[in-house]
Amino acid sequence: MNEKLLFFEDINKDMRSLAGGKGANLGEMTQAGFPVPKGFCITTEVYRDFVKDADLFGEPEPDAEQIREKLQSLPLPDYLPEMLREAMKKFKPDALFSVRSSATAEDLPYASFAGQQDTYLNVPVSEIENAVRNCFASLYTDRAVEYRKKNNIEKALMCVIVQQMVFSEAAGVLFTADPVSGNRHIEVIDAGFGLGEALVSGLVTPDHYYYNKKKGAVSERRISLKKIAILPLINGGTITKEINSAKQVLSGEQIKELASFGEKLEQHYGMPQDVEWAIQDNKLYILQTRAITSLYPLPDIKDNDFHILICIGHIQMNTAAFSRMGGETFALLFRMKDIPLTEYKNERIFLPGGRLFSDLSSLYNYGILRKLALKVLPEIEPLTAEALSEVFAQYTKFHKKKLYIPKDVSFLPIKIFYRFLKGDTSSTISYMYKLAGEISDKRSLAILTAPAGQPRIQAIYENINLINTIIRTFVPLIGPGILALVKMKRMEKRIFGEARYTPYVEMGLEGNITTEMGLMLGDLADLANQHAEVINEFRNTKYITLHQRIYARNDDFSGKWAEFLDIYGCRCAGELDISCSRWRENPALIAKQLVAMAEGKEYGSHRTEYEATVKKAKAKAQEFIRAVEHKAGKRKSKKIARYIKIYREVFPIREHMKYIIIRVMDSARIALLKQGTEMVIKEQLKNAEDIFLLQYKELYEAIEDGSDLRGLADERRQELRHWQKLTPPRVMTSEGECIIGRYKAKNLLVGTMIGSGVSFGAVEGIAKVVLDPKESRVEVGEILVAPFTDPGWTPLFINAAGLVTEVGGKLTHGSVVAREYGIPAVTGVVDATSKIKTGQRIRVDGSSGYVWILD
Repeated sequence: MNEKLLFFEDINKDMRSLAGGKGANLGEMTQAGFPVPKGFCITTEVYRDFVKDADLFGEPEPDAEQIREKLQSLPLPDYLPEMLREAMKKFKPDALFSVRSSATAEDLPYASFAGQQDTYLNVPVSEIENAVRNCFASLYTDRAVEYRKKNNIEKALMCVIVQQMVFSEAAGVLFTADPVSGNRHIEVIDAGFGLGEALVSGLVTPDHYYYNKKKGAVSERRISLKKIAILPLINGGTITKEINSAKQVLSGEQIKELASFGEKLEQHYGMPQDVEWAIQDNKLYILQTRAITSLYPLPDIKDNDFHILICIGHIQMNTAAFSRMGGETFALLFRMKDIPLTEYKNERIFLPGGRLFSDLSSLYNYGILRKLALKVLPEIEPLTAEALSEVFAQYTKFHKKKLYIPKDVSFLPIKIFYRFLKGDTSSTISYMYKLAGEISDKRSLAILTAPAGQPRIQAIYENINLINTIIRTFVPLIGPGILALVKMKRMEKRIFGEARYTPYVEMGLEGNITTEMGLMLGDLADLANQHAEVINEFRNTKYITLHQRIYARNDDFSGKWAEFLDIYGCRCAGELDISCSRWRENPALIAKQLVAMAEGKEYGSHRTEYEATVKKAKAKAQEFIRAVEHKAGKRKSKKIARYIKIYREVFPIREHMKYIIIRVMDSARIALLKQGTEMVIKEQLKNAEDIFLLQYKELYEAIEDGSDLRGLADERRQELRHWQKLTPPRVMTSEGECIIGRYKAKNLLVGTMIGSGVSFGAVEGIAKVVLDPKESRVEVGEILVAPFTDPGWTPLFINAAGLVTEVGGKLTHGSVVAREYGIPAVTGVVDATSKIKTGQRIRVDGSSGYVWILD
C-alpha cells in the first residue's frame, strides 16, 4: 500500500498517525457506508519529507510566523506532483476540490482542534499544490500553536485532505446532543444557504432545529433572517452574496433524514458527534465528524430510568476534578452495605467528569424528604436549591429505587429531638475532640499496620467507610444545634420581622477545630517573628525540605511546628481527594501564609481580633434575650436563651466530622503511596502517585496478577487533564441535561454581582483572586476571591478582610469560618474569579449578598 497518498476507502479510524484526525474519520465513515464525497489524503509521510530539511524537529517551537514563512518557501517533495496527477484520474477533468488540513492532534477525544488550521474551498486542479503547501504551513498558525500549548499537546504532524467539492444549496452543522444543555436526547441542527463556510465562520445567523430522538420529531424551530450566503464560482473560488432570506432552509423530511444519519454516526462512534453536512441536488453528504468535546460526561448509570443528580462538590465547596481513586475513596465513605471489595459498586454516588454526583431520584418518591431537601439546600448552596426546584417542577417521573436506611439510623430524629429538649450540651465540644481522636486513631492504626499487598487495600476498604460511625455518633450531637438555629431564626422573624440579632449570634463560635487551626498558625507566625532566621527558612521556596530544616533547629519553634503538623499536617487544599498532597508533604501554602501573617499583623492581633468577635457575639446574644423579653415576655426569652446556648455549644463541632474523615484518609494515602512504591519497583507503575489514577478493584487485582498498569495510568492522566477543564453543573439528569440555577433578584444596579450573604457586615478593599492556594498568599486587608474554599484554605482567611466565592451557602465551610473570624462574606457569586481581577477595589456586602467592583 502506498502510504504517501491514500483514498478514503483505504483509511480507517486507527490510521490517525498517517491520515490525521479528519482523514481517519473520513475514511472510517466511507468504509461504514456514510455518504462522504470522494477524496484522498496526502499523509504524514509526505509532510515528514516536506519538512525534513527545515530543522523543525527536536527543538522547542520557535516563532510561529517564522516557521510558516519558512515552510511556505519550501518545495514540495519531487514525487508529489506525479502522485496528484495519478490520483486525479479518478475525477472529472473539470472537478473542483476542497483542500483541508488534517493534523494528527485534531479531532481527539478530549480536544476537537476545530478551525485551528487552514481550509481552501473550490480549488481547481492547477492550484492544489499551492493549497497543500499552505495547509502544511498552517500547522504553525498562531492559533494552532496556542491551542496545542493550552491542551498539553506535543508536536503534531500534518496531513492534507483533498475532497471533491459539494456545490451545496444548503449546509451546516449537526450536533447529536444539545451542546448547550447537554441533553443527549436532543439533536441540534444549524442550517444556512450555500456553502457551510458562512455558518462555520460566524458570518450568518443560521436556522436552528431541535430534534427529539425519543419522539422522532422536531421539538423546536428558530428560523432566522439569512443575510448572506457563500457560493462557489464555476472556475474556482467563492463569492459572498447578499440574499436576505427568511425562508426555512430545511424541509421536515430533510431534518428527519439528517437526524437519522446523526444517530447512526453517534452509534457508530459510541459518543455524541459534531457533524458538518451539505445538500446538493437534494442529496445529503457528510463532510466531517468529530466528538463533541465540550459536553459534560454522563454518569455511569446502567438502567434506562430518568435520574436526577446533584453535584456534591458545590455543597462541599470543592468543584475541582477528583482523581479516580479520590472519587472512589469519597464514595466509600458512604458504603453502608457489607459488600466484598471486588463486587463493590456505589449506586448512589457517581464520578462523571471527575466530580462527585449523588443520585437524588429517590427523594422525589418521598414527599417529606423532597420538601426537607428544598428547605435545607438554600442554606447550603442556594443556586443548587434553585436548580433542583427547577427539575422537580419540570419532571415527574424518576427512578423508583427505594432508599436504603439502616434501622438504627431511622431513630436519629427522636434522639436529636430528645437531646434538644432535655439534653445537656455544655460538654459537647470537649466530648467531640475526644471522640474524634478515638475514631480516627483506631481506623488509622488498622490501615497503617495492615500487611502489604491485598490485605493493605482490604484494610483501607473496611476502615474508610466512616458514614455509619459518623451518623450514629455525630448527627445526634450536631442535630440539636441545627434545630436550635432554625427555631431561633423563626422566633426572631415572628417577633421582630427581620434578622436583627442572629447574624451576630452566629459569629465568633468557640471550639471549631478549623478555626483553632488558623489561630494556632497565627501563634506560629508570632513565634517565628521573634527569630529572623526562622522567617528566612519559610521564605526559602524549597518547600520540600522545609520540615527537615525546621526540625534541625531543635528549639521552641520546631517543637510547636511539630505539634501543629501532628494535628493538622493531614490537611491540604482539596483534602477530600486522597491524591492531593498533604501539608506534611508539601507545606507551600502554610509557609507562604505564615510569612504574610508575620509581616503584616501585629503580635497577637489574630487572637485579639477573634476574641473581640466572640465578645461582640455574646453581647449581642444577651441583647437578643433582653429584647425578646421586653417584646414577647419572659417565657419566650427563656426559649431564646436556650436556643442560643445549644447553638453556640453544639454548632462548632460541624467541622469535626470532616476532620475525622481527613485523618483516616491521610492514613490511607500513606498506605497507598507505600503500595505504589512497591509497584514501581515491580514495573507496574511509573510513579508511586500514579496509584491514585486507578480504582480499588483494578489495584486489588493487579497486586495479585502483577499486570502492567502504566498504560492505563497514562490514559487516566490524560482523562484527568480533560476533566480539570470542564465546569461541573450544579444539577444534571441522566440524559445529560445540565441545570445551573439562577438567582431571582430584580432591579439590580448595573455591575452588581449577586450571591448569598453568609457573614454579616460590609467591607471595601483590594481583591486578591486565588485559584490555587499553594501558589498565593493573602496580605492583611485584602479580600479573598476564590472559586471555592475548604478547610485547607483556612490559613488564607486570617489576613483577609472579606471573602467572595463562586459556590457555597450559609452552612458551608467558608461561611462558617468567615463568621467565626468576623469577616463579611458572599458566596455563590457566579464567575467571580473571572469577573474580578486581582488589584481591583471591590465592595462586599455580607448582609445583602451583593458585590461591586469599584474601579
